Amino acid sequence: MNNLLSHATGILEDKAASAVVWSGTGVAIPKAISCAEILKRQFSIQHQVTKLTHKRVEEYWEPKLDGLETIVVKRQIPVIHILLSIDIIPDTKQLGYQSLQGKKFWQEAHVNNAKLNSHYKSKKPFKLKQGTVNS
Repeated sequence: MNNLLSHATGILEDKAASAVVWSGTGVAIPKAISCAEILKRQFSIQHQVTKLTHKRVEEYWEPKLDGLETIVVKRQIPVIHILLSIDIIPDTKQLGYQSLQGKKFWQEAHVNNAKLNSHYKSKKPFKLKQGTVNS
């Protein structure tokens, strides 16, 4: 993962490109998301387009015993593509587009959560009894 991040970082630092696409298939999806998030925070990238899809895979299993038929297994494997762009993306109405627009994701939610959680009773902090020793 470090090799991928340093390669993408070098490209963006040298201004050889203003956009990077991260793609992951199957079990590689979490790594693609992690790489995109790290790069997005490192360069304060404002524009992102995320696309989810799947690809069809057919596996052929040859039997070890004579006289049996070949087994065909058809599967759909999830795929993610994440476009990170320093420049403004022309089509901001497309499905999967995200932009920070000067806001952090927690700024708007903080005000709403304070109102929603005001009716819940807060828990008292745990107090350690005197004379008790943790070892």
